[in-house]
Amino acid sequence: MKCENGSKKIKILYLIWSLDQGGAEQVVLNLAAGLDRQKFEPVICCLNEKGRYAFRAEAAGIKIEALGKKGRVDFGFLGRLRELIRREKIDVIHSHLFTSNLWGRLMAWITGVPIVMTEHNVDLWKRPYHFWIDRIVAGISRKVICVSKKVEAFYLDKVPALRSRTTVIYNGIDTEFFKQDKERDKVRERFRVPRNRFLIGTVGRLVPQKRQEDFIEAVARLKKSGRNVGGLVIGDGPERRALEEKARGWDLRHEIIFAGFCDDTPGLYAAMDAFVLCSEREGFPMTVLEAMAASVPVAATDVGGVSECVEHEKTGLLIPVGNPEVLAQALARFADSPELRKNLVANALDRVRSEFSVAQMVKRHEEIYLEARNKN
Repeated sequence: MKCENGSKKIKILYLIWSLDQGGAEQVVLNLAAGLDRQKFEPVICCLNEKGRYAFRAEAAGIKIEALGKKGRVDFGFLGRLRELIRREKIDVIHSHLFTSNLWGRLMAWITGVPIVMTEHNVDLWKRPYHFWIDRIVAGISRKVICVSKKVEAFYLDKVPALRSRTTVIYNGIDTEFFKQDKERDKVRERFRVPRNRFLIGTVGRLVPQKRQEDFIEAVARLKKSGRNVGGLVIGDGPERRALEEKARGWDLRHEIIFAGFCDDTPGLYAAMDAFVLCSEREGFPMTVLEAMAASVPVAATDVGGVSECVEHEKTGLLIPVGNPEVLAQALARFADSPELRKNLVANALDRVRSEFSVAQMVKRHEEIYLEARNKN
């Protein structure tokens, strides 16, 4: 396919495990949908299955291939990936998260197609052999994009050979997408939340890293103080049953709502009076940007790149990890002071619009794609 001026469009292959719930997945969707279609043509390759968010890309006319990778080593999968790169005449590979970054670099070495990759988190879960692998294949990547300065510092410490190859590009979102004020009453009616209840929300996979148990305990502390509060947990995952049991143990069966996986996230933010992120590690969380764009005051743990988007006492409140008491105190400030909420959300909205737009993110990536292709 050619551009209007007759030149060939640059074909970008996005590699990711699947398009399921997660920040990296949202970044891939935003990048693929936001590319200048006069110059670029996106293709998304899911190593495993398409995932629940794939319909968004398909609705935008983006081709998605799912390769059904099984287990750690699947040589048939490698053949399918190589054939996809050949058939689609891919110009640049862009991989996301460890598995895709590993196999993407291997395939770039085999095919000669240039690769850029993104590191999305301060990956404390990695073992020494993961970084040993990263050091072995460091020279294959044309550019390593880090979603925050903290992520970049983490990887430069672990893989010094990347020093000349890294750059920081903050995640970006479509701020207009999160203007959903009219949905507030509808969502509250849907979940049977009283109008006068101060509703605190959290969004994310229900996994140990996210520490949603701290959120539940903080809500319990606020209820015990006599405040009319409730919680809305958006997302699903292996910890759901344990978290539901914890909520029952705190006598919050009527106050904490487990909504599961939801696709109408903007409307859900509109129903919240405050947003919480309790994670023990993050790169540059999309959910915090979304809450800021939706004019919901944010209380978030000071981990990874969170402090690069949340300025304490100006665009939100930063709290220590694993301290439900301090979290409850921050949320009590939100509940008791409409003026504080008003000031924080105004500052946060200004910042997310000026510094973390999807248009800025896409433009920076397009420049890197052009550089990678032209050096080939």
